[in-house]
Parts: sequence; structure tokens; C-alpha cells
Amino acid sequence: MEQDAYLVRRHGSRLERLPVALVRESSAIRALDDAIRQRILHLLHKEDLYPSEMAKRLRMNEQKVYYHVKQLQNAGLIAIVSKEEIRGTVAKRFRASHLNHALILDENWQIDEQLGTREMPKNLARFLDGFSSEGCFSGSIVLGSPDPHGPYKARARDGHYATTLGFFLGQYLHPLGFPVTLDVDFDISTSTENHIIVGGPVTNLALHTINPKLRWKFSDSQPWGIQ
Repeated sequence: MEQDAYLVRRHGSRLERLPVALVRESSAIRALDDAIRQRILHLLHKEDLYPSEMAKRLRMNEQKVYYHVKQLQNAGLIAIVSKEEIRGTVAKRFRASHLNHALILDENWQIDEQLGTREMPKNLARFLDGFSSEGCFSGSIVLGSPDPHGPYKARARDGHYATTLGFFLGQYLHPLGFPVTLDVDFDISTSTENHIIVGGPVTNLALHTINPKLRWKFSDSQPWGIQ
């Protein structure tokens, strides 16, 4: 059985997970189809116990409990964790590492790009239309270069805002590759990608290039406000 597996379900805007052990033999599931064995599994998932201790907890005959313990052990659902010799006999303490089990019939595992992200609100989905493709961010975030560049030989000092932007977008979308580029590393006039531009036309050449085409433009003189 694999130990690091989870059942995942979406509950509202969050994902919930439940640890499970993956089993590949139907005999393991058949072994669980018994109310007494399920009670034993619950006990052994909480703490390690000897069959005699289980019998007391369940108020059952020890031999009957031992029979069901043997069935669970043969199915690989519980394991011996320690042994102790008591009055000439070896007592075995058992443990159940997992309470929940899932039968695997197909090994065609798929990568889920949307796993771990929140459901995007409808108004945000409309706003980011064109930047989202099957749960992934489709485009790039353009930062101004921190070195003197452009017609104003300006240095961009707003790159830290991209961190907050990244945290926000990362709640809803996975990146496809490295989503950040500097304005000096590409020509936006020939680009076919969608871009989120951080900074104004003085410190970001990408915005400087498209500024004349914007409906609301940045001023080309101080204080560089929106016209």
C-alpha cells in the first residue's frame, strides 16, 4: 500500500483532503466489509494495541477478536509494531497506519494544474479574461528594469509590487513557465502575448510604447499622472 495519498474534494472555495492508503487488491476491500473489523481498525488507528486490549475495549471474546485481527493483517491493513513475551507466549501489538483506503483499478495518473488553487470569482474571471487558460496564467508580468534605461534613463523601483500581485494571482492560477520579464528584454510592439505591466511609462518601456494607444494615457511630463 502507498502511504502518501489523499482523496481531494472541493468544498466551496477551498479544497479539502483526506489521507488514504491505496490498495490494489480487492481482497483488502473485502476484508473491510465487516463491522467488527471496522471497529478494530478505528481502535488501532488511534493507538497500538494487543488483541487482549482490543477485546476489552470491544467487550468481545479474545479469540474472536484475534480472528478478525488476523484477517486484517493478512489483507495488509494492519501491521505488527512490537512483540512481548508474556507467560511463555508472544503477545503482538498491532497498528493501523491508515483508517481510510481506496481501491485503485487504473494507474493512469494525471497532473491536475488546478489542484491547490481557489475557485475564481466571476467578476475577477471577467477581468482576467485572456490571462487564464485551463487554470493556468497565460501571459507575462512586465517589470521595469532596475538599471537606467529608456529615454529618461530611469530606474524602476516598483518590482516589489509584483510580489503582492504574484501572491494574489497564485490563489487562482498556476504559472506556465516563468511568467516575469523585464521591459528591456522584449519588444511589446511585436509581442502576441497578454501582459500585465507594472509601473508607468517613465520606468517601464513597455508602457511607454503603448501609452499613446491607451484610452486613458499617462502624461509625458511631471508629475506623470493619468490624463
